[in-house]
Amino acid sequence: MKKSVNLDFDRISKYYQQVSKSGFFQDVSVKLWNDLGMDEVFFKIDHTLTKYGEQFLYYSLRLVKKGPLVDESLESTIQLLDKNPGFKSF
Repeated sequence: MKKSVNLDFDRISKYYQQVSKSGFFQDVSVKLWNDLGMDEVFFKIDHTLTKYGEQFLYYSLRLVKKGPLVDESLESTIQLLDKNPGFKSF
């Protein structure tokens, strides 16, 4: 599904604005977000199907978590799926 070029970032950023920013390594500022052209990056990588998905993706891009970038449990799940291609079919 192709999304509209005119994304409503006021709506998309609502979850990010309401969530606690404590416990994260860095909160990407509006200035840095704009400097990196992240609106365009968001548009290109956003394949979410719901408004909630859009909001969570935006939140995930704006807040840099502490610790390793890849969660070990997520990595083990990815490896499990790679080794068992039958899990991937719907």
